[in-house]
Amino acid sequence: MSMGLIAAFSMPVFFRNIDKFVMDKEKQATMGLAYIGEKFVNDARDNGTYEDRTSNLRGSIAYDVVKNAKSLVSDYSGGGKGDEESKNASQKAVDDVIVENSLWSDNVIWLIGVAGMEYASAVESKKYDVITASAPEESDIKALMRDAGIIGDIV
Repeated sequence: MSMGLIAAFSMPVFFRNIDKFVMDKEKQATMGLAYIGEKFVNDARDNGTYEDRTSNLRGSIAYDVVKNAKSLVSDYSGGGKGDEESKNASQKAVDDVIVENSLWSDNVIWLIGVAGMEYASAVESKKYDVITASAPEESDIKALMRDAGIIGDIV
């Protein structure tokens, strides 16, 4: 009598479980990046060192978590007198980042933070802080992802 192994699972179920695991990790990563994006937006809006007479510049500060050029989670809530103008400027700025960096189909989840008004960089060039000081540090993002079990320890 010969002995052998009998699979107690089927390959389709096995691969479905792997797909679910990957999708769960992607969702965790997305939500972690969204948390960091919200913190970025709040910090930048609260701590900008410029006078914003119309609230358009502060209202154009936004983030978007994207994968393959598709928004997964975003905050374009804007604010100010030109709320729709700020929102449109933010969305265009994110689209520009996607195009300029060819983020169409790389299967990577990106956190993009912007100040959408076209004069934002001119304000920063005059030594005022619009978003630079509020940009998350890479180490903070890695720590959050490591704590969530999404990435392992980096040696």
